[in-house]
Order: sequence, then C-alpha cells, then structure tokens
Amino acid sequence: MRLATSEVMNTVLPDRASPVTPNRMTGSKKVSDTVSDRFSTRRVMPSAIAEMTNACAFCFLNACFAPLCEDKHALPELPEETTGELGGIVPLLCARYATGMPRYALKVEYHGAPFAGWQRQADQPSVQGAIEAALAKLEPAEHTIAAAGRTDAGVHARAQVAHCDLDKDWDPFRLSEALNHHLKPAPVAIVACAEVGPEWHARFSAIERRYMFRLLMRRAPATHDAGLVWRVNHMLELEPMREAAKYLIGKHDFTTFRSSICQAASPVKTLDALEINQVDGPSGPEIQLRLRARSFLHNQVRSFVGTLERVGCGSWAPVQVKSALEACDRAVCGPVCPPQGLYLDGVGYPDDPFDQTPIDPTSRPR
Repeated sequence: MRLATSEVMNTVLPDRASPVTPNRMTGSKKVSDTVSDRFSTRRVMPSAIAEMTNACAFCFLNACFAPLCEDKHALPELPEETTGELGGIVPLLCARYATGMPRYALKVEYHGAPFAGWQRQADQPSVQGAIEAALAKLEPAEHTIAAAGRTDAGVHARAQVAHCDLDKDWDPFRLSEALNHHLKPAPVAIVACAEVGPEWHARFSAIERRYMFRLLMRRAPATHDAGLVWRVNHMLELEPMREAAKYLIGKHDFTTFRSSICQAASPVKTLDALEINQVDGPSGPEIQLRLRARSFLHNQVRSFVGTLERVGCGSWAPVQVKSALEACDRAVCGPVCPPQGLYLDGVGYPDDPFDQTPIDPTSRPR
C-alpha cells in the first residue's frame, strides 16, 4: 500500500510504552512530529525526509516499532531510495523511539584515593555515585549507570567506560561539559562522550580490558606521586620478572591469583598480554606492568604484581610462579600488592564509540 506524504505524516503514533501492531494505532504523537523532533537536531536534508515519508507507510511504521511489536511477523525493509541521505539515522531513530531514552557512552578518568571503589556505596563515596549525582543535577531523577569494570578502593582509571540513559537529547560535547561542571571538586572527569544505540552496553559489549601498574623503586617516600604508585625501597630485576610472567599468559585456572570473595562463576580466564618494562618516571625509576584480557578476576592483577615483585627482588625464582599457578591454591599466592599504582587503562569494543574526529570546542556555539 502506497500512501501520500500527507497521509504518512498525519498518522498517529502510539505511546512509547504501548506495544504496537499494524491494526492498533492509537496514541497522541504524529509521524510528522516525531520526524521533526528527531531529525531537526541532526541537520537531515528536507529532501531526505521527503523521500522517507513518501515511502510505504506500513514499512516505515513497522520498522519504527519492530522492538515493541506483538506480532512476530517478518518486517519488510524500507525502500532503498529512502535511506540514501539518512544513512544510519533511521535505525537510531526507530530504536530510540522504541526505548524512549537516548543512551550515551562516557569515557571516565578518576583518581581513586577518595573513593571506596567504583560501585555505589550506601554510606561511602564512590565514583559511580558521584557521576549519578551529577546526572541528577541535569535531569532530576534517580539514575543508574553501568561500567565496563568495577575498580576497588584506591584504584585509578585513565579510561573507564560507562553508559547512561537520559530523557533529553543531549549534544555529547555539551553533556560532558555539564557533567564535568557538576562533578567538581571530585577528582572525576568525563574525557569523552558519544551517543550509542540502545543495544550497546559498557560492560557486555566490551571485548577487552587493559590495566597498567606503576611500581616506583626508591627509598625516599613518594611525594608528588603519593597515592599514584606502589613504592618499594629496593631495585627489582626486570628479566626474572619477565620470565615469570610468561607462565601466566594464556588460558589458565587462576584460582591461586583470585580473591577468596571473587564472585566470578569460573576461575578460568585468558590473559592475552603481560608486558613488563622499566622506565624513568617523574619520581624515579619505575617498573610498569601492562595487562590485557577480556576480563579479570577480583584482585587478579594485584595478585600478579605482588607475586612478580617477589621474583624481581630475588625472594622467588621465576619457576615458582609456574608452581603456584598449577597448585590452584590461594594460600600459595604471593602477597597482594596495594591498590595505589593500579590503573584501568582502557576498554576495547568491536566498534569504538569514541573513535571519531574530535570536535573543536572553539567551533561550538556559546
């Protein structure tokens, strides 16, 4: 059935909370209103809207409400000529109308010292709580955000990733600016923001996590780097640490290096990389460890670092790390190092939501 543009645009859309079938079209919002609301902020050319609205109305409405449709019938595709200038905007519009809330990915940097960890706490400050409080200043409501990883108390992040659902259509740049304003004076910053689809999830869409650990070697206490490094008062041998690290790379049962309160279903994980290098840090020589895996067990990285430090100082032979791993016994693990010095350094996704040309802030309207 082919309808005229005026007929399509005057079709009444249903409330977002109500499932839709082709035979039940009740509500109060018209297609024309939705097209105007959703596309005006994205500078879609009028000719593209005209092409879309000249398309089969049945196809267009079904595409919009597929996520809510009670009938599991096959939905026809939009005619090819309607998608030329719209690109990926139609799917985003349809999914957004179905869920009712735009979703935003946030890249978060924070100093972990003042916090009891990432996860919201009833009576202690947390990074999650700080961001949710800032969101409530922008849109008064109870907000719940999800993150790629839940860092412990005192652990830092250079590139934690979280997502939030909001009622309002926010320009990502303005959203990050507003959040940073309301996060002051907490040591938390939104360093990037991007709109994502409703199916994208900061935790479940991630395919890798990257951690970095800074180990400062000097006798004098750390001053400028206090709380940002683990200081040991002796030098460490790099090569024995690298030799020991080789036993940890790959798929293993990491029970030995897993906290007794870890809630993971299985101790079996795959460690993709563990690189150890010595660098000249701002406060003196550092050993830096960089680890990469799809996911980590609770205290796994800190257990690795504490054990490898024992190797570096000569208390353990590298082969003892192999024996400890094979024992699958938490009691034979080396000491768990303190959280200072540990950073969530990045999160990987099949399609990085932040991988786009940076916007020049000076070009933004004030």
